[in-house]
Amino acid sequence: MIFLLIENSEINDAIMSLAMIDNLAKSNIHTAIDDVCNPQSMISTSVIQLVNYIKLDKFVVQNQKNHNFMLLVKSIIDYAHSANKKVILEGVETYEDLQLAQQLKCDFVQGFYYRDHFKNVT
Repeated sequence: MIFLLIENSEINDAIMSLAMIDNLAKSNIHTAIDDVCNPQSMISTSVIQLVNYIKLDKFVVQNQKNHNFMLLVKSIIDYAHSANKKVILEGVETYEDLQLAQQLKCDFVQGFYYRDHFKNVT
Protein backbone atom coordinates (compact mmCIF):
# COMPACT_ATOMS: atom_id res chain seq x y z
CA MET A 1 0.00 0.00 0.00
CA ILE A 2 1.26 3.47 -0.89
CA PHE A 3 -0.20 6.74 0.38
CA LEU A 4 -0.18 9.57 -2.16
CA LEU A 5 0.45 13.05 -0.75
CA ILE A 6 -0.76 16.10 -2.63
CA GLU A 7 0.84 19.38 -1.64
CA ASN A 8 -0.02 22.94 -2.42
CA SER A 9 1.55 26.28 -1.54
CA GLU A 10 0.43 26.35 2.10
CA ILE A 11 3.32 25.97 4.54
CA ASN A 12 0.95 24.37 7.04
CA ASP A 13 0.21 21.61 4.51
CA ALA A 14 3.93 20.91 4.14
CA ILE A 15 4.36 20.73 7.91
CA MET A 16 1.35 18.42 8.20
CA SER A 17 2.69 16.28 5.35
CA LEU A 18 6.04 15.89 7.12
CA ALA A 19 4.33 14.70 10.29
CA MET A 20 2.11 12.31 8.33
CA ILE A 21 5.06 10.88 6.37
CA ASP A 22 6.97 10.35 9.60
CA ASN A 23 4.04 8.51 11.20
CA LEU A 24 3.44 6.36 8.12
CA ALA A 25 7.16 5.52 7.84
CA LYS A 26 7.17 4.33 11.44
CA SER A 27 4.45 1.87 10.41
CA ASN A 28 6.48 0.82 7.35
CA ILE A 29 3.94 2.36 4.97
CA HIS A 30 5.38 3.82 1.77
CA THR A 31 4.44 7.31 0.63
CA ALA A 32 4.48 9.19 -2.66
CA ILE A 33 4.35 12.86 -3.50
CA ASP A 34 2.04 13.85 -6.36
CA ASP A 35 2.09 16.68 -8.91
CA VAL A 36 5.87 17.13 -9.08
CA CYS A 37 6.58 19.47 -12.03
CA ASN A 38 3.04 20.84 -12.05
CA PRO A 39 3.54 24.58 -12.61
CA GLN A 40 1.08 25.38 -9.80
CA SER A 41 2.73 23.11 -7.24
CA MET A 42 5.04 24.29 -4.49
CA ILE A 43 7.15 21.36 -3.34
CA SER A 44 8.71 21.13 0.07
CA THR A 45 12.26 19.82 -0.23
CA SER A 46 11.82 18.18 3.18
CA VAL A 47 8.77 16.28 1.95
CA ILE A 48 10.41 15.18 -1.30
CA GLN A 49 13.35 13.79 0.69
CA LEU A 50 11.13 11.64 2.90
CA VAL A 51 8.77 9.99 0.40
CA ASN A 52 9.46 6.68 -1.33
CA TYR A 53 7.92 7.62 -4.69
CA ILE A 54 7.98 10.79 -6.79
CA LYS A 55 5.04 11.12 -9.17
CA LEU A 56 5.74 13.46 -12.06
CA ASP A 57 2.77 15.47 -13.27
CA LYS A 58 1.37 15.02 -16.79
CA PHE A 59 2.84 18.47 -17.45
CA VAL A 60 6.11 16.62 -18.14
CA VAL A 61 4.59 14.74 -21.08
CA GLN A 62 2.91 17.90 -22.35
CA ASN A 63 6.16 19.89 -22.21
CA GLN A 64 8.68 17.30 -23.33
CA LYS A 65 9.89 19.61 -26.14
CA ASN A 66 10.93 22.30 -23.65
CA HIS A 67 14.67 21.64 -23.35
CA ASN A 68 15.30 23.68 -20.18
CA PHE A 69 12.29 22.19 -18.43
CA MET A 70 13.39 18.66 -19.31
CA LEU A 71 16.83 19.33 -17.83
CA LEU A 72 15.07 19.98 -14.52
CA VAL A 73 12.92 16.86 -14.89
CA LYS A 74 15.98 14.70 -15.58
CA SER A 75 17.69 16.16 -12.52
CA ILE A 76 14.69 15.29 -10.34
CA ILE A 77 14.70 11.73 -11.70
CA ASP A 78 18.47 11.41 -11.15
CA TYR A 79 18.01 12.63 -7.58
CA ALA A 80 15.17 10.16 -7.00
CA HIS A 81 17.15 7.18 -8.24
CA SER A 82 20.27 8.25 -6.33
CA ALA A 83 18.14 8.39 -3.18
CA ASN A 84 16.58 4.96 -3.89
CA LYS A 85 13.17 6.41 -4.72
CA LYS A 86 10.90 5.25 -7.53
CA VAL A 87 9.56 7.62 -10.19
CA ILE A 88 6.06 7.51 -11.65
CA LEU A 89 5.19 9.45 -14.82
CA GLU A 90 1.51 10.29 -15.17
CA GLY A 91 -0.28 11.24 -18.36
CA VAL A 92 1.03 8.33 -20.46
CA GLU A 93 -1.61 7.97 -23.16
CA THR A 94 0.32 7.06 -26.32
CA TYR A 95 3.19 4.82 -27.35
CA GLU A 96 5.32 7.96 -27.73
CA ASP A 97 4.53 8.91 -24.12
CA LEU A 98 5.61 5.44 -23.03
CA GLN A 99 8.86 5.85 -24.98
CA LEU A 100 9.43 9.15 -23.17
CA ALA A 101 8.97 7.40 -19.82
CA GLN A 102 11.51 4.78 -20.88
CA GLN A 103 13.98 7.45 -22.06
CA LEU A 104 13.63 9.25 -18.74
CA LYS A 105 14.09 5.94 -16.89
CA CYS A 106 10.82 6.23 -15.00
CA ASP A 107 10.02 3.18 -12.92
CA PHE A 108 6.24 3.29 -13.41
CA VAL A 109 3.70 5.02 -15.63
CA GLN A 110 0.10 6.05 -15.12
CA GLY A 111 -2.34 6.93 -17.86
CA PHE A 112 -4.80 5.68 -20.42
CA TYR A 113 -2.24 4.05 -22.73
CA TYR A 114 -2.69 0.58 -21.27
CA ARG A 115 -6.44 0.91 -20.90
CA ASP A 116 -6.82 1.86 -24.56
CA HIS A 117 -4.13 -0.52 -25.80
CA PHE A 118 -5.51 -3.62 -24.09
CA LYS A 119 -9.26 -2.90 -24.00
CA ASN A 120 -10.04 -5.71 -26.49
CA VAL A 121 -7.85 -8.31 -24.81
CA THR A 122 -9.86 -11.08 -23.13
